[in-house]
Amino acid sequence: GRGHRPAHGVHSLRIAVWSPQPPASSEMADHTSQLLPALAEHHDVVAVVEDPSSVDPATVPGIPVVGGGSVPETDLDVYQIASSPGHVFAYRGALARPGVVVLHEWILHDLVWREAVEQGDVSRYLREMRRSHGEAGTFVGRQVSRGLGGTILPKLFAVNDRLVEVSLGVVTLTRESGARLKRRHPGTPHLHLPQHLALAPLPTRAEARHAL
Repeated sequence: GRGHRPAHGVHSLRIAVWSPQPPASSEMADHTSQLLPALAEHHDVVAVVEDPSSVDPATVPGIPVVGGGSVPETDLDVYQIASSPGHVFAYRGALARPGVVVLHEWILHDLVWREAVEQGDVSRYLREMRRSHGEAGTFVGRQVSRGLGGTILPKLFAVNDRLVEVSLGVVTLTRESGARLKRRHPGTPHLHLPQHLALAPLPTRAEARHAL
């Protein structure tokens, strides 16, 4: 059950990274698949996905891929969280196995709503709305649950308090999210880490023309 063995693992950690992986239709899938090999050079890494059979092994060479119910013992769980359907499994994992949350979006309303719907228990969503936003959250949550919330109003309700509060720490990728986190959860360990940009290897002109 151990992950990829780093070359110099005297001080390595056993890390589970929860995120969609290619060919999943999520920006985070490509983002994470680019980060995992570099992380695996220093630590014992396993990739946690919703459906291991759907992952292209070539995108995570040498790194074990497991489902959420088969995660080995770890020193740290890292969760890539965005407000899209493919991250529901990571959201559930983060609530059950507290770790470090990489918050790609501040507003997680759609994620929390979908998680509750998939569980067949809308009251889960209503409780989170009330917990984070009091009576206003309850009112808007009831409207959303009746199909009357529209698309703009729900975006004003982040619904991320419980996730942040149970986490060991939060990584934000934008300064705006970091500032919001500090205001609402001043005691939460926090790291602002701008999202990386992969520039190499770039194709040659001929390769690019051939691909087109």
